[in-house]
Amino acid sequence: MESCAACFKPATQKCSGCRVIYYCARECQKRHWKAHKDLCRPYLIERDEELGRCLVASRDFEAGEILLKEPPLVIAPAKFTKPICLGCHKKSKTLYNCSMCGWPVCSKSCEKSRLHEPECTLTSRGRKGEQIVLKDLDKEHPAMGCIAILRVLHIKETDEKKWTLLMQLEDHVEARRALGHEEVDRATIVRFILQYLNLGQVYDELLVLKICGIVTVNGFEVPMESGMLTALYPTACFIENNCAPNCTRNVTKAGDIVIRSTLSIMKGDHIAICYTDPLWGTINRQTHLQNTKYFRCKCTRCRDPTELGTCMSSVRCQKCSGFVQPQDPLDEECSWKCDRCGMQIEPIVVNELVEKIGEELVKIGKGGTKDLEAFIEKNKKLLHPHHFYMCDAKLALAQTYGHECEKGLFALQEDQLQRKENLCLELLRVVDAVAQGKSRLRGILLYELQALVALRSRQGCLDGTISRDELLHKVKAVKSMLEEASLIFGWEAEDVGEGQLAAIARKELEDVQMFYESISY
Repeated sequence: MESCAACFKPATQKCSGCRVIYYCARECQKRHWKAHKDLCRPYLIERDEELGRCLVASRDFEAGEILLKEPPLVIAPAKFTKPICLGCHKKSKTLYNCSMCGWPVCSKSCEKSRLHEPECTLTSRGRKGEQIVLKDLDKEHPAMGCIAILRVLHIKETDEKKWTLLMQLEDHVEARRALGHEEVDRATIVRFILQYLNLGQVYDELLVLKICGIVTVNGFEVPMESGMLTALYPTACFIENNCAPNCTRNVTKAGDIVIRSTLSIMKGDHIAICYTDPLWGTINRQTHLQNTKYFRCKCTRCRDPTELGTCMSSVRCQKCSGFVQPQDPLDEECSWKCDRCGMQIEPIVVNELVEKIGEELVKIGKGGTKDLEAFIEKNKKLLHPHHFYMCDAKLALAQTYGHECEKGLFALQEDQLQRKENLCLELLRVVDAVAQGKSRLRGILLYELQALVALRSRQGCLDGTISRDELLHKVKAVKSMLEEASLIFGWEAEDVGEGQLAAIARKELEDVQMFYESISY
């Protein structure tokens, strides 16, 4: 038997954080926490020649376990967002200019909130009490991109430990300069802070540009009801990108980031999340990463011409109807080759085709089922069925069928119900390859699919076309899908996206459980 880390008596209760040491009682664990807290983490921070600093699992994990939860060092509105209250980060119809600095707030209490203190303090000091003037508060405003920078600058004056952590983060100054991003920031953010806010005598241009780089490179998007925020986390920023990740990230209502395993992770495995959208093709992912994080991903999926067998970037060969794929996905200039007849195509031809099709899909926007079906029908002769634009359209279609009128699924004909089911099952196969385990996309598809199976089960029960055993089997399947979907949705912040569906899914699960129990006897 193991010994208690605090009193050395026999112990059976394992620390739930590190799962390495044991305690005989809760009291011993509390008493020992001060000595153990620095060691109690389920990961190691290591340095990799290719990746730089990265996180490695220090123990085994099952799917759904929390590996990391931490508050932000800085959280602020993202660039090019509509003004929100800087005291509570909420949308408000009654935004007004703070009486001390002029930045938008929604109440007197928010004028004095700790969240708003950094930009209020620096602005008031720089302009010597004269308010800034922001117009058009109902439109996207470039000044919002300065808030994160001001909040970092305020840390320089108020928290030496946090400042040291921030200054150790990567800024990719050379890459940003080469792409012209530094010049854009110099003309907008630097000019606003140093000249308009009159802070040029306190901070220099190089420091502000460095902070711009740190925020861009290390910032996490934080979707909130009020809009998109950006946040810096001291440990999560070391988590590497993988386009078929083993973890997912969620952000709580309070702004804390939570990293969870989506599948089983073994001790020694790298901890990875996807910085982009897993339903994007390789070229799109690489372009996004180069333009926002300043690196090229070399993960297994990015190196594979078939993208783990999904063919999400493959186009159809116009000579033999085989599928054309890049011979080296990491080389933008390499030719593409048909997997059947061997015909080769220059990358510019593929890029122009895909770009044109992408523009078609953008024009559809939030179109209905007819527009989406027409897009798929038109482009099935040009793209692989699982090309990322086809998947994009099919996902929208799967979510649109049954949501176009108040009657919901009851308004659909049998062929439409079957189409929705086929779409969900097809997309689940793709998602299970590129967003493995308990991913957000899997939760969405399972939720759509369970509603369909539940409806058909109900109809079959009423008209007597399915046996009791078949009904039990289908209801059990619905229950299983709802359990997984509600679990995944429950990881999201309550007020955004799928987080709002969590409570609905849990209520539906209770109803299904009651029905299942009533027919099980």
